Amino acid sequence: MRPDKNLKMKAFSLFFLLFLSFPPVTNAQITRGNWLVGGNAGFSSSHKTYGFVLQPKIAYFPMDKFAAGLSLRLNHSKVSGNRNSIWQYGLGPFLRYYFLPTDKPVNVFGEAGYFFVGDLRSGLGPESSTYNFDLKTGAVLFLTGSVGLEVTLNYGYFKSSGASESSITNQFSLGIGFQVHLKKK
Repeated sequence: MRPDKNLKMKAFSLFFLLFLSFPPVTNAQITRGNWLVGGNAGFSSSHKTYGFVLQPKIAYFPMDKFAAGLSLRLNHSKVSGNRNSIWQYGLGPFLRYYFLPTDKPVNVFGEAGYFFVGDLRSGLGPESSTYNFDLKTGAVLFLTGSVGLEVTLNYGYFKSSGASESSITNQFSLGIGFQVHLKKK
């Protein structure tokens, strides 16, 4: 077995064991008046480019199963065989909706977000600005009534403009997240 397949199998096995290790949870905190605090991490790869993203977030539930909030974004990407890299940072709003009833230990959600992203380019010329629209769908396993572990499939549309260039990129990625749902008092 190749090493990369072995690593994928170990990660899948760990997630499966975690899933089986926790009893079902009632009343996950995705109801009106509660807060969501947490974040996501992801990895992407396309042609000769690879990267990772860290995305802490905070949101409020103005109604059951619907959250609105702000997210920060830190992204690093690099072209294979090239020593140049790009660090990106951004801020933007997002909306999230949970599709299943609030008392389910596993729920499915959709999320849409918009970011204004600036970047610092190492050896690639001047800084540029990027507008990013994100769509995510995923499943969350509530480990307790307040803590959720997520797996997401993400789509990103990036439009960047720099001093001498402009480009559009479409990208798919996988992500994992950890969210804490804080109860209203």
